[in-house]
Parts: sequence; structure tokens; C-alpha cells
Amino acid sequence: MSIKKTYSFSDELVQKIEILKEEKSFSTLSATVQYCIAETYERQMRNEKRMKKTGGIEDKLDIDERRAKREEEVCRDIASRLGGVINSTQEGYQVEYYTYAKTGKYLQKQPLLALKESMVEKQYFPSKGIVEKAWAKQGKKLK
Repeated sequence: MSIKKTYSFSDELVQKIEILKEEKSFSTLSATVQYCIAETYERQMRNEKRMKKTGGIEDKLDIDERRAKREEEVCRDIASRLGGVINSTQEGYQVEYYTYAKTGKYLQKQPLLALKESMVEKQYFPSKGIVEKAWAKQGKKLK
């Protein structure tokens, strides 16, 4: 069942409809307008489906915030295992910790978010056992 209605359009809109009619090879202006409505509806439905899949923009921002917070927690844990001190600077948080070698200990300064798990393993060079033995011979204690 179809209902006939009459609408009026501005001259500018009619020109756009006629251009689209010629580009898409429609026979009437009515068919062109129907096409435009159908395309707009389909685009809107695709956007709604996409928003449902991704959870919307607000949820995406929330996910990014949680990810950043989790990354910071992991870096704070690494700083703790390094025995580091976290200082607040203008650029953000900076961690000061020591690395140990046979010959001495060396102060390291790193941005908090630049800490990696491998830094804990490399804190003692060549290894913690070797460093402890070398320091014991020298009469020093670690930390």
C-alpha cells in the first residue's frame, strides 16, 4: 500500500536531487528521493550496529582509561620490585632506582611508564649472585 503525499523542496535541493537522478540513472525524481531515504536509513542502521558492537564512544573512552590505569599499575609494581622511588615532575612521574654491578651501584632515572619487566632482570649485572659475592669480598652489603 502506498500513500501519495506532496512535499515541497527548495530550488537548491531540487538541483541536488536532479544531479543525483542523472548520476544514478533514475527515471523519476520520486525514485531518486526514495533512494536517498533508503541510503540514509541503511547508513544509520550500520552506525547503530557498529556502536552496539564497540559499546559506543563512552565505553571506548572508558576502556582506554582502564588500559592506561592498568599500565600505570604494572609500572608502579615494577618500580616497587626495583626498590625505586617515584617522584612527581612537570613531565609526569619519574622513578629513581639503582642498578648493581661488581664495581658499584649506579643511580638510574626513568619515566614511570618507560619501565619494563626486563629492567628487573637486568638490575644486577652480570647476575645477583655474582654481584653479591663480589661485594661480600669487598666488605660491602647490597642496598
